Formats: sequence, structure tokens, C-alpha cells
Amino acid sequence: LDFSHIGLSLGLSQRDGYCAMRGVEVGGGGEAEMQRGFVCRSVVATPHWMAMFHTAGAKVVLHTESGQSYPMRAGLQTQVPIPGHEAKFTLEVQGGQRPIKHPVEVFRVAQCSTMQCPANMSPRPGQDALAQRGHICFGLTCGERDVQHCCEENARCTALTACPAGQLFRTDAANLFCSGLECSEASDAATCCGQAESCDKAARFCDTLRTNAAHLFCPGKACTEQDAERCCSVTKAEAERAKAAKE
Repeated sequence: LDFSHIGLSLGLSQRDGYCAMRGVEVGGGGEAEMQRGFVCRSVVATPHWMAMFHTAGAKVVLHTESGQSYPMRAGLQTQVPIPGHEAKFTLEVQGGQRPIKHPVEVFRVAQCSTMQCPANMSPRPGQDALAQRGHICFGLTCGERDVQHCCEENARCTALTACPAGQLFRTDAANLFCSGLECSEASDAATCCGQAESCDKAARFCDTLRTNAAHLFCPGKACTEQDAERCCSVTKAEAERAKAAKE
């Protein structure tokens, strides 16, 4: 039997990590050829491995560098420890005309949940659930190349529903970031909002200020003549019209 083209895949349990297939150049000079290989990343020292194949008569064995061999039953998990931080295994298909060997590189890696995200970024949701490909780093510690799949940009201040009473959004709110992936008044008002001017600063537009003017606020950073109706019980314009009517 020729098992050189057997449909074979290798993986880790979702909680432990993942494996990806890749081509590996074997041999040198004019005899070099591309051979199917695997690279695996695990967040645990003894992950659960699983080989998938559906060829009758084939036997698949995972060999470690130290000479230990672990028979792999199709679709069933087998625990195989990783010595150190990285190792080279061999996945061998037996039972055919000749054994077919596939190189396997395996690395111990960190989970994204251990990463300190850069400023204005937060961990992506679900990082503590499963050690799937999008939730683990490339190395034993997380680094710069893990930022894009481990972290997400914080929400911008424009995502805040509203500022507290008497405050307005800062003019550069679109360029400011909240403290997390969602904005909240309690956490982000100090960053996103600024104090609005109260109506008692609009006296120049009023003949008589409203009695609660100190607790009324103009819609802009500074009160203008457009805010006279809001801030005045009697505006200067109204007072002048009333005076003119009496003359």
C-alpha cells in the first residue's frame, strides 16, 4: 500500500492550543523535496494531541526526540508531554510500502490573557475561554507581534452616550479613547467631557437673569446671545422693546 498521499491532519485540543500544516524542505542539493509537516503551539506542558486519518491499514505514531513513541488512534486524544519550551517530533504513518514521516515542531506559548496591551487598547473578549489560535501568543511570552490578535482598540469618546449634566463633549472627542472597549459615564466622563458654561455667565445678554441661572448650562463651551432665551427671564432685547413701547 502507498500511504504517501494519505489524508492526514494533526491537532491539539482547543483548550491546549493548535497545529497548522506547513511545507518543510527535506534533503539538500538536487534531492531536496517539500514534505508535509506541522507546527503546533500549546499553552500547557502536556497537551492532548489528535490525529485524523481515514485510511484502512494505516498506523500513525507520534515519536518524540527522546525516542518515546505514542500510537495515535484516529479521532481520539492522546496526551504527549513537551520537553522544555520547544521540541521536534515526528509523525509517522506505518503499514504501507514504506513509512511516511512528517516533521512536527511544537512550542510552549503564553495565552493572550497574560499580555499587557498597549495604551488605548484592551484584551479582546473571550481570551480566558479556549486557547484557540486567536487567543494565544506566538512565543513563551506575549510580544509586539501578538498585539493585533490579542488586543483591540478601545472605544472612542464619541461612543459615550452623553456627558453628565453641565458638561459637553470635548471638541477632539473623536480622537480620545475611553478606558475600555465600551465607554461609560462613570469611567470616561473626565476624559471625554468638559465643563459647560453656566447661564449666570450670560448676564451681558439679559436684563434679568433667571433665578436658577447658575444651574442652567449653555449648549456650547461659552454662552452666546443665542442662549438668551435659555438664561434670561427678561432679555435685553425684550426690555428695550418694552421701554420703546412706553415712550
